[in-house]
Amino acid sequence: MEEILDEVGKDEPIETEVKETEPKPTEPEESEPKVTDPGEPVKTTEATTRHTVPVVGAAARTDGVKVTWEKISDEDLSGYKVVYSKTNTNPKYPDDGYYAYITNPETTSCLVKASKVPAGDYYFSVTALYEDGSAVAGNAVRKTMPEYVAPTPDPNAGRPAPQVSVTLGANYVQVSWSKIASDDLVGYKVVASVGNSSPKYSEDGYCAWITNPNTTSYKIYNGSGYSGGDIDTFNGGSYYFFSVTAVYGDEWEKIAGNAVLARMPGDPIPTTEPVPHVAPTVSATAQTDGVLVTWNKINNEDFSGYKVVYSATNPNPAYPGDGYYEYITDRNQTSCLVTGLDTGSYYFSVTALYDDGAKVAGNARQVTYTAPEPTPDGE
Repeated sequence: MEEILDEVGKDEPIETEVKETEPKPTEPEESEPKVTDPGEPVKTTEATTRHTVPVVGAAARTDGVKVTWEKISDEDLSGYKVVYSKTNTNPKYPDDGYYAYITNPETTSCLVKASKVPAGDYYFSVTALYEDGSAVAGNAVRKTMPEYVAPTPDPNAGRPAPQVSVTLGANYVQVSWSKIASDDLVGYKVVASVGNSSPKYSEDGYCAWITNPNTTSYKIYNGSGYSGGDIDTFNGGSYYFFSVTAVYGDEWEKIAGNAVLARMPGDPIPTTEPVPHVAPTVSATAQTDGVLVTWNKINNEDFSGYKVVYSATNPNPAYPGDGYYEYITDRNQTSCLVTGLDTGSYYFSVTALYDDGAKVAGNARQVTYTAPEPTPDGE
């Protein structure tokens, strides 16, 4: 269930946790829709008589339907669930799911956005939740959800580009930007690039996604990783172009700020040389019942297995080109008896496998094998 912060309303702005979900459709209980007036008494059951029932109102707007309710002052109130249904004339939580979960008792409104709900007639209500587990549904109000009309992006209409600057610390670059007060700001993407002098999200990836509109700086440390673009890890002594992209609206319009070139402080990150892959050292000897292939134990941490191979024609057999006789994943097993051979000369080897996909073939040994004579029947 996707969690988003919805619009909530009151005389004074209050931070409120709001979660959205798709409601579960239900069939109407009555053949004719019935809408309860906000002031009409709501029937209660024995389980809910001691709890306050929400008194709900709703008003259609161009951007959705604003659901309102009277504040509940019960001390054991734990939250409100804003619900709606296209078919159930008296929707309630949990039967009809919920659009928004509001835990701030001071909040008494919620905008059900047209960008989130298809156009049409719906029944809107609020279910009050109490600490004893009770869910008390309020009256329902029927309203029409308008068609969603995506706003036409206008660079000059309240969607400014961030003004970016940088300062250097002992081991970091602090990227700062001007605060954007636009109502439809979704967040900031902090971006950087080695080769692009005007980096922008999403073309150049990002190193931080910030959704708090009051946050106006971010520290990028020497050795920090990066998502996408032409950067893997920020490295001391290297130069980067730093910028911030502002993301606006439901359509996620991206407006990049100016870029600033700066050198990452600190020492370069030491490069760790990879441990070379070891090739097996192979021996092979003929036995009565086959050919015994032996090899040295491989101790590399990224070792994943041995493939024992042989060929009658290839003097340097290797996996996967020549298939394999046996696959061994125990690094401590260093021998394998190859049986079922016909009389003839064969080339034997072992291919070591590693976690990064590398396949390293060992040397080959040629062995002439004489198969035992079959025992006559009856002897």
